[in-house]
Amino acid sequence: MKKLMGILIIGLILCLSLGVYAMDFNDLPKNHWAYESVQWAVEVGLVKGYTDGTYRPKNEITEQEFVSILARFTYKGDLTQLESPSGSHWAEGYYNYLSEYGLTLKGYNDLKMRNITLNRGDIARLVAQKNGFNLTERQAIYYMYENDISNGLLSGELTFESYGADKAVNREQIPAFFKRLAEKGHTKFMGKTSEVVGNEIGGIVGVPQDKTEITDKMFDDLAKEKGITNPTKPSGTLSGKIANGDFSGGKSIADKHGLKFAGFDSGFELKNKDDNKTIFAYDQGSREGLFLISMANYDKQMLTDTLKLTGKFSDNEITKVIEIIDKEHFKNKVPQFYEISKDKLVEPSGGITGKLRLQFGVNN
Repeated sequence: MKKLMGILIIGLILCLSLGVYAMDFNDLPKNHWAYESVQWAVEVGLVKGYTDGTYRPKNEITEQEFVSILARFTYKGDLTQLESPSGSHWAEGYYNYLSEYGLTLKGYNDLKMRNITLNRGDIARLVAQKNGFNLTERQAIYYMYENDISNGLLSGELTFESYGADKAVNREQIPAFFKRLAEKGHTKFMGKTSEVVGNEIGGIVGVPQDKTEITDKMFDDLAKEKGITNPTKPSGTLSGKIANGDFSGGKSIADKHGLKFAGFDSGFELKNKDDNKTIFAYDQGSREGLFLISMANYDKQMLTDTLKLTGKFSDNEITKVIEIIDKEHFKNKVPQFYEISKDKLVEPSGGITGKLRLQFGVNN
C-alpha cells in the first residue's frame, strides 16, 4: 500500500511539473513545419487550440492576442495577477502590465485597435522593444536576422524585402518567434547587448530612438557572415510613362497599410519598343503591397521573380512602381511600358477617397 501511495505521489509531482500537456490538432499534422514550436507553445501555456480540436494555423494574429502571449511569456509572478478586472476587456490586465515598458501598442486606450492584425514588421519592432532596443522597422528586421530570431520568408536570402514586413503574422508563425526567443540568451544590435534574456522584458521607457542607418550592404554583409549570398539587386534609374487613374469614387479604408480600395480592376502591358511584341500582360484586382509578378518572355514561357511591383502610400495616393529584377531576360532589348489596358471601378459606394497612380518604369 505504501509502495502504491509512493507511486501515486511521484506521478502527481510529474503531472504538476509538466504544466499544460501538448495535444495534437486535427489541422496541424506532425510533418507541418510549425508542429514542434506549436506543441512547445501549448506546453508552456502561450497558445491554445479551439474546442473543435483545431489550431487554425492560418488565422492572423491580432494585437490583443500578441499582447496576451507576450505578457504570459515574460511575467515572472502568478499569472492570475494579470487577470482583467471584472467587466473590462479580456486583455486589459495584459495591456496594463505591458504599459509599464513603453511598448508601441495601439490598443492601450482604444479597444478597436486591439483587434487589428499585426504584420511581421510590427512583430520585429515589438520583439526588439521587449529586449530594450528602440528601433525603426528596418533596424528591427536587421535585428531579427542578426539574432537568428527570423530567417525571412525567402530561403537563402536575408534582405529587408525578403523579411516581408507588410505580411500578416499568423498562428503557425508566432510560436516559432517565441520559441527562438526562449532559447536565446542576451540579444544584440550593432554591437550593443541587451540587458535582458529571452523570456524577460526590458522595454523602451527612456530609451531614445536608435539612429543607426541600416543599408542594403549591411544586410548583405550580415548574410555573408551567416553563409548566405543575397541576390544582386539591379542598379539604374526609373523611367517610363506615368498613367493616372482616379479611383476617388471607390469605397475604401485608410489604415496603417495605406489606402485600401473596396475594389478595382486595372491592367497594363509591357511591350518591346523595337518590335512591339508583348513581353507580358498583367491584370490587377485589388492587390497591394510588395509582391512578385509572373511574366511571359518572347517565347511565351513563364518566368518568375523577374519583375517586382512595389506599392507606396502617401497623401491619399498609392503609387505602384514596376522595376526589372532580372535584367538578363531583357538583354539587347529595350522594354517599354505601353499602356493601361483597362481601368474599372468595382462596387463604388462613397467612403474615404484617394487616387491610385501606376508608375511604369524600368531600370536602365
